Amino acid sequence: MAFEIGILLALATFIAWGAADFLAKKGVDKVGAVTSLLINQAAALGPILVIALVFSPLPTLSVNLVLLAAVTGLLGFVGYFFLYKGLRKGNLSVVSPISASWFVITTIVAMFLFNETLGVTQIVGVVVVFAGVFFASTNLSEFRRNITKSRSNGATEALVAMVAWGFAFAFIKPVVDMSGPFVALLLARAISFVFLFTYIGVTKTKLAAPNRRILFILISAGLLDAFGYAAFNVSVTTEFVSTISPITAAYPAVTLLLARVFLKEKLEQTQKIGVASILVGLVLMAIS
Repeated sequence: MAFEIGILLALATFIAWGAADFLAKKGVDKVGAVTSLLINQAAALGPILVIALVFSPLPTLSVNLVLLAAVTGLLGFVGYFFLYKGLRKGNLSVVSPISASWFVITTIVAMFLFNETLGVTQIVGVVVVFAGVFFASTNLSEFRRNITKSRSNGATEALVAMVAWGFAFAFIKPVVDMSGPFVALLLARAISFVFLFTYIGVTKTKLAAPNRRILFILISAGLLDAFGYAAFNVSVTTEFVSTISPITAAYPAVTLLLARVFLKEKLEQTQKIGVASILVGLVLMAIS
């Protein structure tokens, strides 16, 4: 039953993150990457603090916990910073699928670092989801067109985000084990917030003033993002990181569907195949 709960939480994460990225792109286009990231992180930090204080006992702080939380927070900040920089420069069809490929690194690290092992059927399911995430989240025609234009399409930034998040999501597992899912989230986010403020202060970045509509959009993105992270952290207490990561990383498919509904963007045939592949992979992974 724990496995089923983990799968459901992972599905909740990929829906929340998909919607959050869709909203974040709207905000970044209007007020820039740093202002958008600051609002996003500030909006998420409050609810995370309340949830951690209400539902989690305070852990005993150890050197290992503090160091791992600091590393995770730093990597999380780097991932977010370069994702938002990429969204500012390029299109979702390029930035989102590349940055979402963090799950490949996370899965490999988790299997080697934490000795996680999967059954044959589940391994097949992971591979099918891997393929599905790429095809479902990528408009191949636009991807090929944009990826060959220049370095200004956000691809480089997305690659940095991918690597940073790949290790961050792997390292969050021991932090969760030591402090619980909500305190782990609070520690990582608080440290990430400190790095963000330090960057703003050192670079003397000027912040834009968003209007009410953009402010609401970015706050909504932050809350969805926080919910997704909370669900992810709880899910890794019930199942392997290498199992959960491919499911949660399918979130660009949600972003794509939202773009289809609200922006009237059409799905390519390969994207439809990708969505079907994800569904098949999830079924295979749920077979114990």
